[in-house]
Amino acid sequence: MTIGSRPKPPTHRSLPMARLSRWAADIDNIAIDGVVTSDALINLAAELGTGTENLYAALVTSEITLENSGEKIQFEICAGGCQQWGALPILEHLIDIRMDRIDDGEPAFAIVAKACLNQCSAAPAVFLVSPQGRALLPAATIEHIDEAIETLLS
Repeated sequence: MTIGSRPKPPTHRSLPMARLSRWAADIDNIAIDGVVTSDALINLAAELGTGTENLYAALVTSEITLENSGEKIQFEICAGGCQQWGALPILEHLIDIRMDRIDDGEPAFAIVAKACLNQCSAAPAVFLVSPQGRALLPAATIEHIDEAIETLLS
């Protein structure tokens, strides 16, 4: 990511590739025909003693896909290089909000972690996808996410 001609310094550490690879193997063990559900990821994260956001990040390093949950609103988030600019805390927040909405019987949204969204200058990159189209939330923050959810799902 750059500001003008100088790179923007990272604000977070990326997860080590060896750890992501181990988690990807664990995900592969629970996948059915190359597909895993978000509920299965949540359960596996609890079993492994890690955050579900970490397994979403591991998922993008594998050939396993996340089951399409059918929601009309979707957040696509870079869980690759954008880890260095805070993508994982945003991903964790999205997962928590989604689960709270499901538990409360409210309309939810899908979360799709991607290895890269080709928006490095806007890291952490998040795209909001709705029936109206696809919009980038540049340099996304938890506040941006909350505002988008409030606007689209309330």
